[in-house]
Parts: sequence; structure tokens; C-alpha cells
Amino acid sequence: MSYKRLIYTLLLICITVSFSYICNVYGETAEDHFKRGVGFYKNGNYDQAINEYNLAVSIDPKHDVTYYNRGIAYAMKGDLEQAIKDYDKAVEINPNYSKAYINRGSAYFHKNNLEQALSDFDKALKINPDNFKAHTYRGNVLITQGKIDQALADFDIAVKINPNYADAYAARALAYFLNKTYDKSWEDVHRAELLGFKIKPDFLEMLKVKSGKGK
Repeated sequence: MSYKRLIYTLLLICITVSFSYICNVYGETAEDHFKRGVGFYKNGNYDQAINEYNLAVSIDPKHDVTYYNRGIAYAMKGDLEQAIKDYDKAVEINPNYSKAYINRGSAYFHKNNLEQALSDFDKALKINPDNFKAHTYRGNVLITQGKIDQALADFDIAVKINPNYADAYAARALAYFLNKTYDKSWEDVHRAELLGFKIKPDFLEMLKVKSGKGK
């Protein structure tokens, strides 16, 4: 390599490094894109949110929350496969990310992969035993598997931790119905409704028929 060519190459390297430094200092950061992604998500603009999260992880590929949030955006779009991949990445970076396990478990549940869903809810509860949502979601899996008594145990824990969690009362109402404990099912229906949960009319009609009484 000639002397002039060597000087040119070194200068080019210096300019490139300097430009990258300027971009990092004065340009947008991963946090900037992350925050903008959150804003788009809150407004229901899931595609734009995903684009911002893409930019964020291109700058900081080790930011677990960005993958988690992008997974939620994909889930809202109905792309559960991509959502699961992002939750995978989030727990790979942060193995103690209980929310990522919960969301991945929910995605698996909606794909009817009950064993994987149950495994993820178990992992979330091992990290945080007081997570009432994880107890409720695991209870839903157990109901689907026909394990009503185990499901009831999870719902009991959920409402003990958070007495204002309407979803747990609604889910427990179904478990009591399946267990033919209709009076307790009605009690939980009323609790859920008082907390703003909309019970499905079809379920209410079945409960009326089976219990032999109205609300």
C-alpha cells in the first residue's frame, strides 16, 4: 500500500469513528426510540411501535424490556409466533423476568400449548410467588386440563393477594360452576361484576339453568 493510500485509509477510519461518536452523543438513543415506541403502543399504533422498538434494539441489543414490549405489540397484532420469539429473547437476557414468562405463557395458552403455558406460569411464580395474575392464568390452564380443584387453589391465592382482581373472581366462578358448586359460583359472579367485569351472557344463562335460580 502506498504512503498516500495508507494516510487516506487512516483518515477514513478516523472520520467513520468520529461520525459514529457524534451520532451516539447527539443522535437518538435506544431509550429515545423505546419511549417513542411506548407512546405509539399506547395510542394503538402497533406497527409504528414495533418499528421504534426495532430501532431501539439495533442500538442496544441487550435491552430486555424492549423485546418484552415488542412482544406485546406483536401479540396485540395477533402474531403470537413473533411475540413468543421476543419473549424468548427477553428471558434469555434476563432469566428472572417474570412478566415475560407470564406473557409467553399466555401466548402459548392461546395457541393451545397447555404444557408450555403451565411451565411458564410455574417459572413466573417461582420468581414471584405473589404474582396474582400468574396464579389466575395458571388456574385457567388447569381448568382447561380438567384439574378443577388445583385451579380453585390458584384462584383462592390470587384473590387473597389482590381482593380487587375481577378476572380471578370470574375465573373462579367458572371453576365453581364446573365443580357444581353453584352458590359459590353466583357469589363470584357478583364480586366480578361489582369490580367491573362483564360476565358473558351465555355463562349466566347456563348458571341460571344449572342452579335453578336467577341472579
